[in-house]
Amino acid sequence: MHSIQAKKILWLISLVFFCTTLSYGNIHAIDFNKISYPKNLEQELSFLKNNDTLYNHWTHNWTYDISKGDAIKNLNLIYTVLDKNSEKNTETYLLLGDIAHYLYNMEVEKYYQLAIDNYQKALKLSPADYRVYWFLGNHYSLSSLPVLAIDTYQKAFKAKPKNINSLLWADYSIACLNAGMTSNAAYYAHKYSLSVNDETSLEKQTINVIEQRLKATPVDTTLSTKDIWTFNKRENKLLSFSNWSLGLQVNVDSTWQVDAGDYKNRTSYFIIKPNTEKTINGKEIGYSMLLLMRSPDEATSLSDFMDLFAPKTDNRKPISIKVAGFNNALAYEIKDPSVYSDMGGGHFITIALERDDPDYPGMKLEIPVEYPKGESGKINYYKVPQQYTRIKGKIYYLVLLDTCENIFNKSFKVFENFITNNLLIE
Repeated sequence: MHSIQAKKILWLISLVFFCTTLSYGNIHAIDFNKISYPKNLEQELSFLKNNDTLYNHWTHNWTYDISKGDAIKNLNLIYTVLDKNSEKNTETYLLLGDIAHYLYNMEVEKYYQLAIDNYQKALKLSPADYRVYWFLGNHYSLSSLPVLAIDTYQKAFKAKPKNINSLLWADYSIACLNAGMTSNAAYYAHKYSLSVNDETSLEKQTINVIEQRLKATPVDTTLSTKDIWTFNKRENKLLSFSNWSLGLQVNVDSTWQVDAGDYKNRTSYFIIKPNTEKTINGKEIGYSMLLLMRSPDEATSLSDFMDLFAPKTDNRKPISIKVAGFNNALAYEIKDPSVYSDMGGGHFITIALERDDPDYPGMKLEIPVEYPKGESGKINYYKVPQQYTRIKGKIYYLVLLDTCENIFNKSFKVFENFITNNLLIE
């Protein structure tokens, strides 16, 4: 059984104020007109809807005018009556799920699973209803299951609802904060503010959290590899390397060799050596791919940057190629018979593109963080370490395939798959 939040909740020191003062009740996205209930329950239901801010999140110190015992008594009564209803529909199950979620927030442990059970019953009746995933994701988020919460919320978005209740953006923003996804939290908090035509307290406090969580990367500085590159394992034997300072993510086969560089002189690099390829004669030949990132000075254009690595010669031919989802890159194919002459000559693909800093840097790079389990019976506090955020202004990216003619077709196929599916640039 899932232990109660008071025993296992993982509070981030920088988010304590935020998480304990802001939460949004998705109960207001339920159509009560479609729920069958006895008239003598109206007073309790009114209490439920008017006081959801008391229990739609876990509270360490209950200091409200209404006692915690009275709140539990009221919600228990509503749950018991509605659960006996033989004509339950999607709205009824969503409401039962929310009531169970609220009771769990008030440390009535058995309701953790009952909330999930009711949401699942709603899902069975209405598998295309985005609210089911929303409510379930909110339950997981406030139960210290951030990875599962974000995955469940994503299913709500994939349902592509036509008329989204704006409270979804608020709840998802909080879920992102609980999952360590601060840039996503800021984006969805702003989205919620736009929906109500005002800067909300949610957005203001999210900005405060970001100011604590992220630190700007100075352009003219030196940073070690460990300071700017983070590593995560992925599915399908892929390894993922992210660099927030330079706004990119690289996914590579776990059998490949890689070398991630420091950031100095406004530049960093990432070298990839895939597995060797065989020629028609069975000879094993290696090749490499280079990513080079630079924060340029004002005098250096993207063409100037490209010319440093692919000088203008008769061997340089322009090509059209898509990289990391972008079509507006400079790209050249270069054949040089004087290089790798014993392997058919050198054959290179050189691509350069530029990107301005996005409104929400790091948003595409973030993944939910599973926090360590705390000591049972106690509230455990953890502080997410500060992280460098993207360098301000333009960044130039160079992507290079360094191979030979004898294995060009095979190596280019690998290269093309990499720049199409496994390279993310913000």
